[in-house]
Amino acid sequence: MSDQERKIVSVGSRLSKFIGSKSTREKRLQAAAMQAEFTLRDTLIILCYLSRDPDTEISSQARKNLIPAARNWYTRPDRPELPEPIHEIVIKVIEKIGLGEKADKPLAEFESVQGNIGLLGLGEIIQAVDHNSRTVWIKVKGPQETATVFTENGKVVGATYLDYDGMDALYQAFGWIDADFEYVHAAPGDFKNRIKVNTLNLVMDALEHAPDEDPYEREISRTWRVNGHLKVMNIFEIAEVFEMNAKMAMCHLKQAGDEGFLYFKNGRIVNAQLAGMTGMDAACHLLAWPNATFVIQRGGEGVEEVIHVGMQNLIIEAMRLLDEGVTVSDKVASELAIIDELFEGKDLFMLPVLDKVRLVFSDDQKARESLETDSNPLVRKAIKVKISKTVHKYISAATEHDVRLRAAQGNVPVSTTEKLVLLSYLSHDESQAVREAAKKTLASLDIPTYKKGFGSDLHPSVMDFLVRETIRDESVIGFACASESILEETALYILDNWKNEEVYTRLAENKKLLEKSPAVAEKLFGVVTDPNLKRQIENLEEAILSGKTDFKVEGPLGLFGLLGITRSARHGMRSGTIVLESPSLSGKVFLRKGRPIGATWGDLTGISALKEMLKTTGIRFRYVTRTCFHQENMDASAAEELLEMTTPAFDPQEIEGTGRLIVGSLGVMDIFEALSALEGTPVPVMMSVVCEEGSGEIYRDKSRVLHAHVSGKEGSLQSMAALVSWNGIRFLIRPADPGFPVSLDKTLLDFFTEAMKLIPNEMASVPRPGELPEWELSEAEFESLYNKILNMGVAEKIKLALMGSKEARDILVRDSNKMVAVAVAKSPKLQESEVETISKSRQVCEEVLRQIAGTKEWMKSYTIKLNLASNSKTPIPIAMKLLSQIREPDLRKLAKSKNVSAAISTQARRLVEAKGDKS
Repeated sequence: MSDQERKIVSVGSRLSKFIGSKSTREKRLQAAAMQAEFTLRDTLIILCYLSRDPDTEISSQARKNLIPAARNWYTRPDRPELPEPIHEIVIKVIEKIGLGEKADKPLAEFESVQGNIGLLGLGEIIQAVDHNSRTVWIKVKGPQETATVFTENGKVVGATYLDYDGMDALYQAFGWIDADFEYVHAAPGDFKNRIKVNTLNLVMDALEHAPDEDPYEREISRTWRVNGHLKVMNIFEIAEVFEMNAKMAMCHLKQAGDEGFLYFKNGRIVNAQLAGMTGMDAACHLLAWPNATFVIQRGGEGVEEVIHVGMQNLIIEAMRLLDEGVTVSDKVASELAIIDELFEGKDLFMLPVLDKVRLVFSDDQKARESLETDSNPLVRKAIKVKISKTVHKYISAATEHDVRLRAAQGNVPVSTTEKLVLLSYLSHDESQAVREAAKKTLASLDIPTYKKGFGSDLHPSVMDFLVRETIRDESVIGFACASESILEETALYILDNWKNEEVYTRLAENKKLLEKSPAVAEKLFGVVTDPNLKRQIENLEEAILSGKTDFKVEGPLGLFGLLGITRSARHGMRSGTIVLESPSLSGKVFLRKGRPIGATWGDLTGISALKEMLKTTGIRFRYVTRTCFHQENMDASAAEELLEMTTPAFDPQEIEGTGRLIVGSLGVMDIFEALSALEGTPVPVMMSVVCEEGSGEIYRDKSRVLHAHVSGKEGSLQSMAALVSWNGIRFLIRPADPGFPVSLDKTLLDFFTEAMKLIPNEMASVPRPGELPEWELSEAEFESLYNKILNMGVAEKIKLALMGSKEARDILVRDSNKMVAVAVAKSPKLQESEVETISKSRQVCEEVLRQIAGTKEWMKSYTIKLNLASNSKTPIPIAMKLLSQIREPDLRKLAKSKNVSAAISTQARRLVEAKGDKS
C-alpha cells in the first residue's frame, strides 16, 4: 500500500501503549495473546495491527486470535462499529473462511467425531484440544439434557448445561463417564461466564467431580464405539488421548479401499497392521495418512507388543522413514492458510500438530523455515531431526574435504537454522581450512540471519557456542536473551559479560527462562538497577511460590514429611523453598544445598517455627527451587537434628480422596530424589513416572522398594533402568491400592545401584531423534558444561556420567554423591587414558578407585596398577594386593614416598628387601 493509499486509524492513549511506536515487545506480545482486557472493537484493532508485526511470535499470536475475535464480532447482534481499514480486514476474513456458520445445523458426514465419552475421556479430549489449538464444541449428552463445552484456540472458554454456566456446567459434564458425546469444529456458542483457568488445573479440578468407578472395566464397554474422520480429530490427537488414559483399545482406519489397525495399550501404540505389514512398518504408514475414517473400540487383548517407543518418537520415526514419500495434499487446509493475501505470506502456526510435522518433512523449505519458531515439542523435535540429518550429511567421516569446505563457505542449500548449526560444527572440523572458513562465514552473517535462527528452536549447545565464541553485536545477544531454548549457563555467561540495561530487559522478558532457571532470576535481580525490572522479577518469583508454574512438586505433606523433602534436596544439592499451608496458618522452609537454613510459620520464625510445623496435621506443601525471598534464621545442623529426632504429626485423612496425590516435575525432583523423599512414608505408595518415551510405576514402603513396572521391560531392574534412561517429564505419587505387586525387597540404594548397571544398554537402545554429535569443548564451553552439571539432579548426573562426553566425566568423577562418581567408572564410554588420570587423582572417592581395581579390563594396564598402589585414597587392602605386581624400581620409590600411608611404604620396603635377598 502506497503512502497515498495508507489509511490511518486513530487510537487512544491506552491502546498506544500496546501498539504505538513506543510500545515494548512485552506489551505487544501481551496484547497479541489477549492477556489484557479490551473492548471487542479495540481487540480487533490491536489484532489486525499486530498481525503484521515483524516479530513472528507476536504476529503469530495475533493471527491466532484474530479469527475467533472476528467470529465474535460477526455473530453479535450489536456489532461495534469498526474503523474502515479494520472493518475491511475483518470482512475479508469472514468472506474467506466462512465465519458465522452455526454449529447446530445438520452435520454432514465426517464433520464430527461421535461416540461414547468413556472410551476417550472428557479430560483427555480437552487436553488434546489444548495441545493442538483446536476451536471446538464438545457436547456430552447427560440424563436430562446436553452439556456443551466450548474451546477457543485450545483453551476451554465456556460451558453450559441447563441453568448451569461456566465451571459448574463443566463439573456436570465430568460427572457422566458413560454417555454419548459429539465433537465438532465450531466457534464458541453462547455462554455467560468465561472460564479463565489453565487447562491442566481445570481438568484436575473437574476430575474431583467425576465418579471413582471406571465403567471401562465393565463388560458394557465392549459395545462402545467412537467414529469420525482424521480431518476432525487426527491420529496424533487420538494417540495423545490414549497416552493419557492408558486404556487398551484398537483404532480401525479406512482410506480409499485400504484399511489398517493401530493397537493401544498402557499409553502407547504397541502394534499395527496394514496390508501385509505389521509393527513399526505398518504404524509408520498409518501415521502418515492425512485422510481416513476411523472407528475406535475396546480390544486388542491378544495382540503382541512389538513397538516399544513413545508416541512422539514413533511419529518422528514414521515421518523420518517416509521422508521421501510424504506429501501434504492440498497444502493442508487451514483457516490461516486461506487468508495468506491479508498478511503477505503463509502462517502455519495454527495447523494441527501432525500436519506441521508432515510439513517439516516435506519439500516445502519455506514452510519448514516458518515452523522453526513453532512452540510445540513434537514439531520442535521434528525440526531437530531434519537439522540433524542435514548436519550429518556434511560432517560425517565419509564427506569429502571439498564438500565440507563448500558448506563452511556457506555455499550449500540449507535453512537459516540449519546453516547456524552446520557452521558451528564445521568450526570444530579437523581441517584448519574448513574451520577458518566456517568461522569467517559465521562472522559475515547479518543480524536478520541470527535473529531468525535464535528465534527458532536452535540447538542450545550451538547457541552457547555462538554466544561465547562468535557474536560481538549487542543486538544479536538480545535475540539470544529472548530465545526459549537458551541454556541457563549461556544466560549466566551473558550476565557476566554484557552489562547493560537492554540485555537485562530482554532476559527479564524471557519468562520461560526465568521460570526454569532460578539461578538466572537471582543473578539478574542482583544486577538490575531499574526498579520496574526488579519488581517484574519479584512478581514472577511470587507467582511461582504461589504455584503458577509447572516446575514444582506439591501435595499433602504426610507422604513425604519435611524430613523427606530435605533429604531429597540434600541428595540433589538443591536450594529452594518449601511453601506450607494448613487450614489456619502458612509458612515456609528455606533450603540451601539441601540444608534447612530458615523457617517461618505464622508469626514464628526459625527453630520455633519448625517445631510448630512438625506438630501440625493437614498441611499441604509446594516445593520450588527458588531462593529469591530466602530468610536465614536458624542453624542448619540444629534444624536437621530436630527433623531427624521428631516424629511428625500425621492424620490418615490427609491422604484420602483426590487430595492425596503428590504431583511434581522431574526437573525439580528426579526419580531417585522423589523415592528417597518417601523413606519413612506412613503407607505403601505407588509412584507413576511419565516420560517422553513412555511411562511406568514404582512401588515402595517406608524402607524398601517393592516393585517397578514398565510395559515391554522384563523385571523391576530393567524397568527402573528404562525410567532413568528416558527423558522424564513428571511424576505422581499416591497410596498404593491393596494387593499391589511385590517382586523384590531392596533398599533404595541397593535397588538403584543394581539398576545402574543396566542403564548404559538401556540408554543405547533409546531412539534419540535429532541428537547431534559431540564436539571437543573449548575452555569456555567446558565452563558452561560445569555450570549446567551443578544444577542437575542425581538421576540426570548418573545418565550423563554413564553416557556423556569425556568432559562431563572429568567433572562428575569428583561429584560429592558417590553413586554419581562411581557411575563414571562404570561408563562404557570410559577410555584407558581417562582411567589412568582418575586412578592417580586424590580428588576422587574410595568407591571410584575400588570400582577401577575391580574391573579386569583396567587391571591389564601396569600404569593403572601403579597409580592405584601409589594413591593414598586407594583402600589399603587393594593397594597392598597390588604391591606384589609392581616393578622393583617403582617399589623403591614407594618405599621412600611420603605421599602413601606408612603401611604401604613399609610393605613396599619389605618387598624390595625380599627381592634383594633372593638376588
